[in-house]
Amino acid sequence: MEQKKLEKQAASYQKMVHVYSITMLVVYGIALISCFITNLAVEHRLSWFFIVLSGILTAFTLLSLPLYLQKYRAAITLASFWISLLLLLFICAVYTGGGWFFVAMWSVTLGFSVVFLPFILPSLPLPGSLYQHKALLCITADTILLFILLASALHFTGNMGAYFTVACPVALAGLLYVWVLLAVIRYLKIHPYFRTAMVLGFSGIYTLFINSILHVIIDRVPFQMQPCDFRIWNGDYINGNTTMILFLICILLAAAFTVGGIIITVKKRSAES
Repeated sequence: MEQKKLEKQAASYQKMVHVYSITMLVVYGIALISCFITNLAVEHRLSWFFIVLSGILTAFTLLSLPLYLQKYRAAITLASFWISLLLLLFICAVYTGGGWFFVAMWSVTLGFSVVFLPFILPSLPLPGSLYQHKALLCITADTILLFILLASALHFTGNMGAYFTVACPVALAGLLYVWVLLAVIRYLKIHPYFRTAMVLGFSGIYTLFINSILHVIIDRVPFQMQPCDFRIWNGDYINGNTTMILFLICILLAAAFTVGGIIITVKKRSAES
C-alpha cells in the first residue's frame, strides 16, 4: 500500500514537472515572438530583440535547464547561466556602444568563482591529488581572476600605470590574510586550539598594521601607526582606538586558546603514559 502511494506521488511529481517545463517553453516562445514582431514593426530591423533573446536564454538556464539534466546538474546549470549572462552583457555592450564588457565579464566571473566554485568542485570528477586541495584551487582561481579584473578595470579607465604600483600591492596586502588563513586552517597539522590561536593572533596583528600599510602604498607616505588614545574619541583617534581594541581582543583570545591547547595536550600525553 505504501509502495503504491509512493509511486503515485512520483508519477504526480513527474507530471507536474512536465507541465511546468511545457508552460515555461510556451512563455519563452510568446515573449520572443512578441518582441520579434514589435522590434521589426517599430524599427524595421532587429536591435533590442537580441537583448530580450539573451535575457530569456539566461532565464532558461536557471528555470528550465536543470529539468533536462541528469548528471552534474549544478555544475552544468551554473556554467550555462554564466555563459548566457556574459552573452547578455556582451549584447548590451554592443547595443549601447560601451567598452565596459570585459570589466563586467571579469567581475561576474570573479563573483561566480567566489560564491559557487567551492560548491561545484566537490561534484566534479577531479583527480585524487587535486581533490584533496579544493580550497587551494578555489583561492588560486579567485586570486588569478582578481588580478585579471584589476588589469581590465584599470585599462578601461586609462590608469594602467597604477596596476603594478598601487593595484597589485593593495591586492597582495589583502590576499595575504586569505592565504595565511588557508595555510594555517587547511595544511597546518596541529591541535585545532593552536590553529585557532594562530588565526586569532594573525588577525589581530593584520588588523593593527593593514591600514598603515595601505596608507603607504596608496598615498606614498612614510609608514606610521594610526594614532591611538583611549581618552580621545574624535575623528583622528576613532579608527586607531577601534583597531587597537580589536587587536587586544584577538591577542587575548589567542592566548586563551593557546593555554587551552597546552592543557589538552598535556592531559592527553599524561593519559597515554
